[in-house]
Amino acid sequence: MQEATAASEFVEANRARLTELIDAVVPSDDYPSASEAGGLVFLQRMLAERLDWIAQAADVVERGDASAHWQWFAELVAGGYYADPGNGGNADAASWAMIDWTPSPGAAGA
Repeated sequence: MQEATAASEFVEANRARLTELIDAVVPSDDYPSASEAGGLVFLQRMLAERLDWIAQAADVVERGDASAHWQWFAELVAGGYYADPGNGGNADAASWAMIDWTPSPGAAGA
């Protein structure tokens, strides 16, 4: 529970900046941006599982793409955006529709 609280507090305290940053990784076009597809939910879940990542995320919040952790952050966001919708970063399987991919029968979001 402490993990979820720490991650939740971090995301809530930095919501506007994190939204800006994750949308820099996956901006909207004909499809939803990372934040519109649930990127903050995904990020919060990942940070709750790995509290040591909060310090890296905080550096990205402070320094943006100049952070030494930007590549890690961008890969995390992109991973969530293209992941199974059950992970929280691909609401309504938006990215799957974008690449015209249909999961095997029985997969989440199918």
